Amino acid sequence: MRYTIARIVLVVLEAFIALTAIVSGVLGLTGGLYIPLEWLHGTPFSDYTIPMLILIIVVGGSSLIAAATLFFHREWSVILSAEAGIMMAGFEVVQLAIMQRFSWLQVFYFVTGMAVFAVAFYLWIAEYGRHRFQSRQVGHIG
Repeated sequence: MRYTIARIVLVVLEAFIALTAIVSGVLGLTGGLYIPLEWLHGTPFSDYTIPMLILIIVVGGSSLIAAATLFFHREWSVILSAEAGIMMAGFEVVQLAIMQRFSWLQVFYFVTGMAVFAVAFYLWIAEYGRHRFQSRQVGHIG
């Protein structure tokens, strides 16, 4: 329980990412979010269905699951958080690479995803990594 603040930060960041990814994805699928189709020229997509489903399921879903599992205080829950941060950051990198359109929101969500990864990595090292490193036997040749 020493790292409660780190867990709270992760839950807040992941809940924020999950909420905004799911809401944006649903709005994008239902036409409530206007994004010009011209932006997809030269990409593998003819419309925003697949990108929005990826945003909802992969980015939003992974962040939602990671946030919910942090209450279990298990090693795998922290690993899920790190994965969710990478998914968020990776989505923005792929979006920029495919669409070749820059937005400040891409930077914001990339940084947010990397912050999730960084806090999860810190938490893993602080809570679980220390035990792994201490349990290894070191032999000396001499």
